[in-house]
Amino acid sequence: MKRRKEVGILDIENPKCKWHKTVYLKDGKLMKTIHDGSFTQEEDEHSEYLCFEALEQGSTVKIVSQISNAPSFEYSTDGETWVNWQYETDKETEFYIFDTIELENIGDRLYVRGDNQDGLAEMGKVEILFTNFQFTGIIKCFGNVMSLITIEAEVTEVPDYGFAYLFSEPEGSQEHPLVSTPDMTSITYIGEFGCTYMFKDCSSLTKAANFTSLESMGAYACGAMYFGCDNVVLAENGQLTFDFVEVPFSTSHGESIRSVDGVVYWMTGQNS
Repeated sequence: MKRRKEVGILDIENPKCKWHKTVYLKDGKLMKTIHDGSFTQEEDEHSEYLCFEALEQGSTVKIVSQISNAPSFEYSTDGETWVNWQYETDKETEFYIFDTIELENIGDRLYVRGDNQDGLAEMGKVEILFTNFQFTGIIKCFGNVMSLITIEAEVTEVPDYGFAYLFSEPEGSQEHPLVSTPDMTSITYIGEFGCTYMFKDCSSLTKAANFTSLESMGAYACGAMYFGCDNVVLAENGQLTFDFVEVPFSTSHGESIRSVDGVVYWMTGQNS
């Protein structure tokens, strides 16, 4: 893996911010700036793949899946050489437990892609069965989340239940390590329940994902997507980052979102 040189760390004067501002240089070029827990999608030569980057030494990533058939994933530490992500089946729960991967150093990256065209969640007999990324340490997420659906990330439509609960906080955990959302700007359609509870209880998030290409969505597609994300700022000046939407849906705190003249507005309990 190509290493990036850390050239400076500056504490943020924000009591809710538990990480630092760090500037990295690669071959003399500015790679990223982290500030106040908010991130922008950085330029990356492998941005077509979902990526997790360690912001703390020894951070880890693993996957637990409850769905009927085991999902298929590959991972890479450089975005070029890929390895099948192995799993075992838990004898008691029958969940698929994928190997835990440790990112030893700050700046280490894990790229992920998969072949899961039916999505990563499904409706069980009484509740949604889902696939869940689980983390320790502090993890920055970026890159195209659609690489989980097809190897080449060519699709732009999220299947029904596709990403439900994908990054949600496991029960019993106190603080979620994920501090940013993946790139979702290529998504044009979200199927029914496609992103419901996707970031449930991700307490370290401060900024919502962008859906600048979204054209339409199914019922409850983004229902409670940010449930429990008390630090997430979903909008600036009341406006979300959607260009178009057909179906109103609920937010983390139960407020509604509606489209007016092609612009989607965040409707708080105070003015809805």
